[in-house]
Amino acid sequence: MFVVVGATGNTGSAVADTLLSQKQPVKVVVRSADKGAAWKAKGAEIAVASLDDVPALVKAFEGAKGVYLLVPPNYGAQAWLADQRSRMDRAADAVKKSAVGHVVFLSSIGGHIAEGTGPIRAARYGEQVLSRAVKNLTILRPPYFMENWAPV
Repeated sequence: MFVVVGATGNTGSAVADTLLSQKQPVKVVVRSADKGAAWKAKGAEIAVASLDDVPALVKAFEGAKGVYLLVPPNYGAQAWLADQRSRMDRAADAVKKSAVGHVVFLSSIGGHIAEGTGPIRAARYGEQVLSRAVKNLTILRPPYFMENWAPV
């Protein structure tokens, strides 16, 4: 079983669709059951959880061969970087407690750079906490995200 966090977004949906097309068992993590209905119709299992609910994430991740994880930005947070770090801490805690063997983490270009990268510092932090939480970590560092066009 592969677990996909972010299946209602751009990259997560591509991951889930690809796995399903290859006849792999998939569980998608969604914030509400209605958001998972379309995935259930495609043959995926549904887990209702949020990045704020460690026990629900642990349950969703348990028994998985691998997890595709992303932590979307919370642009409404008053202390944005602190909020992102807290969310990453919870995600890493769930990964560790579930004993999943492999995580693929959507980071960003520059995630390996210690400072001077603005919001990418949150992705760097995620890489660091996940590297301590899971035995096998694959980090994806794409150079651009479609949501950069949202304000346009």
